[in-house]
Amino acid sequence: MKFLYPQFLWALTALSIPLLIHLFNFRRYTTVYFSNTRFLQNVVKQSKSINRLRQLLIMLARMLALAAIVLAFANPYFPSAVNNVDTGNYAALYIDNSPSMLSGEDQNSLLIKARNQAVEIIKGLPENYRVQILTNDFQGRQQRYYNKQQAIDLVDAITPSYAFRESEEIVDKLKQAQEKEGNTSLELFWLSDFQNTAFAEDITGPEEWRQTIVPFRTQQNLGNIAIDSAWFERPILQPGFDQELQVQLSNSGSEDNRKVSINLSLDGQLQGAKEVEIPAGSKTTTTFTLRVDEAKAYKGEISVDAGNPYFDNKFFFTYSVNRPFDILLTGNEEFRPKFEKLFRDSIYNIGFNELNRIDYSTLGNYDLIILDAPETVPSGFTQAVRENLNAGKTVVLIPSASSAEAINNVLANLRLPALGEKRPPANALDISYKDPHFKGVFSSTPEKPSLPKSEEHYQYSSSVGYPLITLADGNPMVSRIPVGTGTLLLVTTNLAKTNFSSHPIFVPVMLNAALFSRTSTALYTLSGKAKGPEFVVNQSGESPLSMMVDGQELIPRQRTRNQTVELYDLPTELKPGTYDVSKNGAAQGFLALNPSPQESRWSFLTDEEIANRFGLESSSILEADAKEIGFSISERYNGTSLWKWFLAAALLFLLMEIILIKLWK
Repeated sequence: MKFLYPQFLWALTALSIPLLIHLFNFRRYTTVYFSNTRFLQNVVKQSKSINRLRQLLIMLARMLALAAIVLAFANPYFPSAVNNVDTGNYAALYIDNSPSMLSGEDQNSLLIKARNQAVEIIKGLPENYRVQILTNDFQGRQQRYYNKQQAIDLVDAITPSYAFRESEEIVDKLKQAQEKEGNTSLELFWLSDFQNTAFAEDITGPEEWRQTIVPFRTQQNLGNIAIDSAWFERPILQPGFDQELQVQLSNSGSEDNRKVSINLSLDGQLQGAKEVEIPAGSKTTTTFTLRVDEAKAYKGEISVDAGNPYFDNKFFFTYSVNRPFDILLTGNEEFRPKFEKLFRDSIYNIGFNELNRIDYSTLGNYDLIILDAPETVPSGFTQAVRENLNAGKTVVLIPSASSAEAINNVLANLRLPALGEKRPPANALDISYKDPHFKGVFSSTPEKPSLPKSEEHYQYSSSVGYPLITLADGNPMVSRIPVGTGTLLLVTTNLAKTNFSSHPIFVPVMLNAALFSRTSTALYTLSGKAKGPEFVVNQSGESPLSMMVDGQELIPRQRTRNQTVELYDLPTELKPGTYDVSKNGAAQGFLALNPSPQESRWSFLTDEEIANRFGLESSSILEADAKEIGFSISERYNGTSLWKWFLAAALLFLLMEIILIKLWK
């Protein structure tokens, strides 16, 4: 048995005076008692000696009580039998605050229980320990170590996070904090429901870490049906056109052929409802057809009637139905009627303008620029073409029959190889049907297709970009060349020297050049992901974009790229939903936020699986509902405390004293 000596000396000093008094009285009574040599013979007869015996026992009980109190204040303990690892006076607690930890009601939720137990664990640590508190928020303040009281304050401030984190990410964050502090050893506690998707891989921390697991069990362990994702099959988002929205659902449970009802609404108006059957442990996709008549931003919501859990039964998305594609045709007017006929649909707005009459400052308003067989190209126009490509637009270059010099000037400004010498007639040998430019055009590769041919063409390397149509001599007839975030379509033959403009393949090449001229924006953002949505700002000025959250204005982190503003690193405590985005009070669109689909897969590790995953003994797994979890942590450092037993002994001796006083008279 060992003592905490400073406390022992303090207690002994505080009680020394009454102890000395009792020792003096005890000596007086014992001297008188034992000096009477005839007492043993006359003990029953001599009442005075009996009274002295009673006083002696009372004094002895009182002295033993005082001694027990002194020992209790000294906090005696048996040293811990556990082979303690040197943790360098550093500890870390990972507290899972993901949506699955919200199961349970109000104050009985798993997150509340985890917070309470975390406080008890911190209290059980030695006073000189520095503590890190890490949650799924991954905030900057969580990359530091604090004293015990500061760590408890951080635990009390933990709120739900909708970010999904994998164990590897968590371990990396813990290591980063260690590197900043310069320590290597660590006492690490994991408080989580240990969802299978988050802890799918073995957790291999440094050997200097001593890890303790505190698993919290949810009542919902039978799987879940949730919406994984949603997307449009094609990017034609124009008024009056049908658009198919694909919705993928997953069933993480064991109940086969489970049927659920799905509803889809736009701006609060129901658009369709379906009943879908999803086999156990698999995914299925269903389709909704949408048609809107107005060009604007829409808020969408998909709801699934799948019971608990409660946080993922709704899926939010937003998209904008765009104005018509603005197309500029310039250069030679010979094929102007051909292009105007091709782009006669209402979703296109094509206009012709001579090169020397173009206001270069307005070229950024065009989605597609077609430069057909120019003899010369002004430098201002060349620079504007480059800016459009960097902004994600599309440009089509078609050389003149007499010379490729004008087109080569544009290519030189883009730092691309120039067109070479003219080549003799050649037939097309191959079409890249699987190229992304032909997405959705061909359901299968045609057998023995009729291919275009050219009377003459300019030599060009097929290694530059991606050839869409390749001629028999190895030169491309049409190449797709990524430039910046945009696309350059380079035609190596003049349209008057080929039947390309009359061939059926001309239609998807040119139409998709327009359709893909706008960057397809994401329908939604996942919580906890660094990259967020982008907005084409409708107002100039340096004022930032803002979001409305529960009636309050929030200015998220943002950065400007080309002509768009990206929101990124959104706060992880933002609830799933659709938020208004504005600038100076003017609406800019919506932001749809959803939790990660991995968080919706309700499957949790057993204690045995946890031990195997972490490579730990079962003794390292503590009961989450243990009432004295802090006491068991304290015993790691202080051993088994005995102060309660000495205090109980003091009470027993005092009780004996009372009995002697009251009953033995």
